[in-house]
Amino acid sequence: MLQQKIRDAERVLPIIAHLVSHKGCSSYRQVADALNYLEVETPRNKGWHPTSVKNAMATTGVTFMSLLGTPARDQQPGVEGLPVRPNRSERLAVRRLYGLHGKPRAKSHPRYAVYA
Repeated sequence: MLQQKIRDAERVLPIIAHLVSHKGCSSYRQVADALNYLEVETPRNKGWHPTSVKNAMATTGVTFMSLLGTPARDQQPGVEGLPVRPNRSERLAVRRLYGLHGKPRAKSHPRYAVYA
């Protein structure tokens, strides 16, 4: 089953590579829409979705950056000017320092509130 998944992904990979490098598709949604427009069959003969494009690319180990010939942001040494997202403990420390609340949870959401 895994071998079939790899074969299916490799079958569509040249088309995805062409769409990304020559047609300017820069998101999974755009690639999925282009594959549907070109009537490329999926392994189960259904329509392409962004997730199915993502899975096909992940199966073959391909990323948008590798198709465009540029190294990924994480692989670029010394990238300056790009903000780094703080880790969870740093975010928690900032919330405690300024008395901020975290994101509301589902049970405290007004939609789920019980009215008496």
